[in-house]
Amino acid sequence: VTLAHEFHHAIQIGSYGYWTSDVWYHEITSVWMEDVVYHGENDYLNYLFSYDSQFRLPGTALTAYDNIMYSRGILGKYFSKRFGMNTMLHTWQNIRSASAPPLAAIDLTLHQLPSPTTLGVAFAEWALWNYYTGPRADTVNYYNEAAIFPVMVEQYYELISPGQQVSSSLSCLATAYYGFVTGTDTVTVALANLNTGCPSNSPAASPFTLTVSRNRPDDSYRAIAGNLYLKLDVANQSQWFAWTIGKTGPGTTSVAEGSAFPNPFHPGEGGFLYLPVDADEGTLSVYSSAMELVYSASRQSQSRLGQRVFTWDGMTKGNSVASTGIYIFVL
Repeated sequence: VTLAHEFHHAIQIGSYGYWTSDVWYHEITSVWMEDVVYHGENDYLNYLFSYDSQFRLPGTALTAYDNIMYSRGILGKYFSKRFGMNTMLHTWQNIRSASAPPLAAIDLTLHQLPSPTTLGVAFAEWALWNYYTGPRADTVNYYNEAAIFPVMVEQYYELISPGQQVSSSLSCLATAYYGFVTGTDTVTVALANLNTGCPSNSPAASPFTLTVSRNRPDDSYRAIAGNLYLKLDVANQSQWFAWTIGKTGPGTTSVAEGSAFPNPFHPGEGGFLYLPVDADEGTLSVYSSAMELVYSASRQSQSRLGQRVFTWDGMTKGNSVASTGIYIFVL
């Protein structure tokens, strides 16, 4: 496995590119390659069970240059199972062809999929995959070898009526897991900072306040598992995502039923607008506030962040970027 690891570094640097501030992706790829070449060895488990692994320090930014990057070889396992075995190869091809550093190349690769998505959405999904390990393993929907992975570290709070508030900060592309104990159930909130725009060498931490309540003080609280309600206070809602996980499995709290997300949406910046639907196929039409047709197309729904959605990239029927304003969508 060491030969596979180091030989792939030679391939990376000799054929694709090298960024001193992005060594994290070189190491993620080489650890992933160990298990591709020698799948039965599982030497990568040593990284997962170390004291400075993804399962012990999930709040460390994805782009951090320290020992945690070796345990993140499982990101390659997520990409391969979720999007296809060639996904990792395509990220490196985009590093070369687009002269792009890893974060940009990963995002470009995900945009080029038959069912395109973004790095932010994929990172939020990865946060959920990393929860379903050990005795919680679901090898159909998540990692094939999840049963032999460690359990994610979680900070627990006893939910004393009427509620519990957690105020902290989280780095770009990092996650935190909070368990709220109600007496009859434990509801986990898996919180992810999806900001992909931070510098690799100095990822910033953004503050948040998470409130879980037994009642619903106002409409800013969303219903979650366990007959509880959640409110997330952050500067930019579109750069955060929260899974809520109870006895019946995962749910989301960031998106109200029937709402488009992210809102606001910024066309032309490489992202997608997601529109929750209850159908496998249909037509999406987008109108300006003057009810002029901006875009219309037949769509197959996709699974994104636990919901069936249609996507729109913000381009008009004339293939130009939609201008700033209020838009109405019809499904």
